[in-house]
Amino acid sequence: MSQQQPYRSFGTPGGSFGAPQQFQTRAYPQRAPQFGGQPQPGPPAPQFGGQPPRRRSSPGAILLTAIGCLALIVGAVFITNSLFNNDDNVAYANENYTPPPVDENPDQFPIPETYDELSTMLYSNPVNAEQVSAPIRCETSPVDPATASPDEVEAHFNDFTGCLMTTWIEPMTAAGWTLPRPAVTVYEGTIDTPCGDLPEMNAVYCSANQQLYFSMELADLPGTSGNPAVFDMVMAHEFGHDIQGRTGQMAAAVILSEELSEAEALKMSRMREAQADCYAGLFLNSAASSVPYTEADAQDVLEYTVALGADTQTGDADIESTHPHGATREYWTQMGMSTTEIGRCNTYVVSDDSLTD
Repeated sequence: MSQQQPYRSFGTPGGSFGAPQQFQTRAYPQRAPQFGGQPQPGPPAPQFGGQPPRRRSSPGAILLTAIGCLALIVGAVFITNSLFNNDDNVAYANENYTPPPVDENPDQFPIPETYDELSTMLYSNPVNAEQVSAPIRCETSPVDPATASPDEVEAHFNDFTGCLMTTWIEPMTAAGWTLPRPAVTVYEGTIDTPCGDLPEMNAVYCSANQQLYFSMELADLPGTSGNPAVFDMVMAHEFGHDIQGRTGQMAAAVILSEELSEAEALKMSRMREAQADCYAGLFLNSAASSVPYTEADAQDVLEYTVALGADTQTGDADIESTHPHGATREYWTQMGMSTTEIGRCNTYVVSDDSLTD
């Protein structure tokens, strides 16, 4: 049975930043986000260079689940060899790499054809054995959408993807995957895309065209602390979904979700979102020395991820949504900030259910 072709209804799932979402492949009830209140208190402030926060352990088998919409909201494990110290004497990795131009018509990302392929892509992907390039030279400074024009924000993020490419290209190539450079479109109000109409106050990776979208209204979300570094985290999260797409993890998760119960599919979605949070943390750590991102920036980013948790957004502490709770997003973002090892972000194999709430 291992070579049986999996049932697939793999359409054009998109992703949304900061709001519990419906899946396009299943008819799950949508929980409306509550923007505008003050963020609820999150976990204790992280201590960079220390140990990750302890989470309660729970017995039981690893939950095999997956899903198909891609968006930002952050979580973590911690920085044992953090690059947030901004040492002036830095030997940068991947210095000879020149990012390619934007590819607005990339080839199809990998889709598993058998259950064996699906299992490998999702649970033991070759990229998990690699490390991101770090530290990398990134000479683009964060831009605040609250004060910059849409054109300025769009120009920044399209430069910014060059930094993301520099972080990710070596491990992706070593693992046997390709990585076209996505374009970033910044919009106001709503926008029509191949993934449908995108709402205000969102950031999205659209798997239909493998491009990224950012709403100017995100500057109005509570919890930004007036720090533009949090918006770089947002884009790094969406780029993380692109990494999932180009490594087959996204397709594997979406296909598997078609065969799961609603609760299991929701959990798979949270695993995927938490992984994108962790991937964002990997980048922030990689680029911290050159941007630079400071420990204060890292703290603001983590506080923002708590504010974007599904529980914080809805006011429902027990919600089971497509997106993780704030503490979970913080945990996985912090995990990425603590390491260069991509496998540390493999949320699909964790056995502690509390890490994928």
